Formats: sequence, structure tokens, C-alpha cells
Amino acid sequence: MHHSFEEEHDRTALCSILTCADIVFHSSSDSKPQTKHHIALFCERAGKPLIPLEDTSLLCLEEALGAWCPIA
Repeated sequence: MHHSFEEEHDRTALCSILTCADIVFHSSSDSKPQTKHHIALFCERAGKPLIPLEDTSLLCLEEALGAWCPIA
């Protein structure tokens, strides 16, 4: 599921999404430092993998998925 921040109230929606996630892929290319910190802390506390992406493109997601969970 994709989520982008527009306003501070979006943190509530993000927490809901993160709670349901098994793995979190995050591109910090257009994120505020507070957002990066919030996501990192949430994942650390919840024991969820946080996979960084270079940007929000489908190609970057595909590369991260291939590296993180390669198909045999």
C-alpha cells in the first residue's frame, strides 16, 4: 500500500498502514526528517523490516523486492 504525506494528520493514517504491514519499503528521497525518524522508530519497536528505496519508482521497488526476497 502506498502512502504519501500531505499534512501532519496523515500520521494517523500512516500508523494504521504500518500496523498492518509485514514489511515496510520507504523512499526517503522526498520525506521530511521527522517522517523518516517516525517510520524507523515504528519499525524498530514493532520488529518490522524497513527496506530503504532510492526513490518512489516501480523499478526501485522491483529491485528492492528482488534483492530482499529473490525468486529461486
